[in-house]
Amino acid sequence: MNNYPTNLTDSQWRFIEKILNENIIVQISRIMKSQSKQAKP
Repeated sequence: MNNYPTNLTDSQWRFIEKILNENIIVQISRIMKSQSKQAKP
């Protein structure tokens, strides 16, 4: 947490990380769905 060169608070960073993590999960699930669709004959 302390390695961010900004004046954001820990709670703000936790909120940002939560959003980023959720976005990553959504992107991965979309990729998995599109790959599973392509895999079907």
